[in-house]
Amino acid sequence: MSTPGFWEFVESAPLAAAALGWRLRLGGNFDRAAAAVLRRTERAAPSVVCPDRCCGGHRVVPVRGGDGGFIGVCDDEEPCCEDLVLTTEDVTVWELDLRRLERAVARVLGCEARDEDMGPPRTRQIGAFGGTRLPVVLTMPREAVQFRQAVAEVTLRLREHFILLAPTGRFMDATCHGILKTAKAGFFDLESLLALQPDGTLRPLGVAAEWFAPYLPRPVATVWPDSRTARNEFRKAGSVWKVIYEGGAAYHLKDTLGAEYLHHLLRHPSETISAYDLEVTIRPDKRAARSKDTVQHHLDAAALRDYLRQLEQLRHRRDEATDDGDLAAVDRMDAEMEAIESELKRNGQAPDAGERARGNVSKAVASVVQRLRKGDANERAFGDHLEQFLSMGYECVYHQPRGSAWGVKV
Repeated sequence: MSTPGFWEFVESAPLAAAALGWRLRLGGNFDRAAAAVLRRTERAAPSVVCPDRCCGGHRVVPVRGGDGGFIGVCDDEEPCCEDLVLTTEDVTVWELDLRRLERAVARVLGCEARDEDMGPPRTRQIGAFGGTRLPVVLTMPREAVQFRQAVAEVTLRLREHFILLAPTGRFMDATCHGILKTAKAGFFDLESLLALQPDGTLRPLGVAAEWFAPYLPRPVATVWPDSRTARNEFRKAGSVWKVIYEGGAAYHLKDTLGAEYLHHLLRHPSETISAYDLEVTIRPDKRAARSKDTVQHHLDAAALRDYLRQLEQLRHRRDEATDDGDLAAVDRMDAEMEAIESELKRNGQAPDAGERARGNVSKAVASVVQRLRKGDANERAFGDHLEQFLSMGYECVYHQPRGSAWGVKV
């Protein structure tokens, strides 16, 4: 199956059909498409399509006293074709698994996963791209009017700076192009971006960062305002941290690890840093503690970060494969994870170092946010701001909004 054929299939496919119907539609490419976007059920279809397309379909009737087979009886009032001999597999229902496809597209394009209904039929935000969290929306309409509805409603909701994806570009017209251009948004058809591989996986045909770069919002200049005029401040003041948010009254926070981590993130807006690097930046002793029993330490910091990032990505993909019932993929990823963990152990690093750092950093920052949520109006407002623009996990980043520079230098 060529890639355009696959994406046209995705755009026009029914939500569910018997295996016989899918095979007639896909020919010899059923297995490849099934691995990418179909899910097998345990249900038997009540009817199947006619292979010769000469009638409205064949009603599925179990063979009495047989070996579990079925007969497909022409369902027209005046039967026009012969009965079909059907197997259990022929009548088994396979469903279109759009969620799995959405996750795969987001992953291959390098997006942070999202899953949010945008309103129009078969239109969801599937990811956020880059440090500015550029929204990536996938719409899979069946008709031109549905596509125009998706363009209009997504633009109304997101306003500007987003990426809209569709399986093909056949519904894109001048009106839709004009709406997206006004919103500084980009449209891409997946048949131009991604190729379907023989094993049912997707392969990018280029670099997403280059495709999406023209639609990213301009980065906010990192400005360090004078402490006398700054509307936002987060700076050390003796044994406490002085905070001013949006020009409100100043207040103080205890000098905790969470405040230290938060200070570093505010000082480096829109820069992604791994939880491991953030922890050892603030607490260098952690790096030494994790390798103190090592006879010889081979991995440098960059290699360690890469291993931990690979390990986390594999854990995430393994969870998805488990949800999808793809046991072969689970086994394959278990082997890859075991190999990485063995390499980490061989070099004196615990494979869960990234997990421990994620937990330590996230809990420390969360305690600061919880403290703010219990404070006065100024403190609660800052807590709300952090919950909205701070991403904490294996990778951490403060997504500084426009006009929100911080005076954070110590």
